[in-house]
Amino acid sequence: MTFEWYLLCFFVMFQGAFSFACGGINIRSRYAYKVSNSVWSFLQNYALSYLCTYKQINTNQQFYPEVNAKLEKLLALALDGGTDVGWSGSSWRDETDEYKLRIVQPENRNTLPFQYNIGNINDVEYLLSPTVFILANKVVAMLHEKERKEKIARQRKVL
Repeated sequence: MTFEWYLLCFFVMFQGAFSFACGGINIRSRYAYKVSNSVWSFLQNYALSYLCTYKQINTNQQFYPEVNAKLEKLLALALDGGTDVGWSGSSWRDETDEYKLRIVQPENRNTLPFQYNIGNINDVEYLLSPTVFILANKVVAMLHEKERKEKIARQRKVL
């Protein structure tokens, strides 16, 4: 056997072991199949599903592309500063699944509550693409950074 065969066998065995440890091949392939419309997007979504948690991909909800497209647009606007966004939870002891992103929709100025860890929009659970979860994680990181900078500014004002 050549080096390429060893490399291929290692890659296949590693993917199998990693998939088993991260929720299984069947769950991730079923999720990728639901959110994809072509073979190429299936492969992309399958690879991106490893960036999502088990709770995010293990849902029996129907996939709605228009909901995903609108949410991706809102999250991208929030990242660019084109719309107001914040996050809230009822107390500091809440699990991270309880925290909600509050995104202001620019067209009608309504606030859209979005539980970013489980794909819950307005208290309705949706099957969302991995891109939505990646964008939501970036928005949350941006909000954490903004909060950290505000805390530093408050500490500097005291002195």
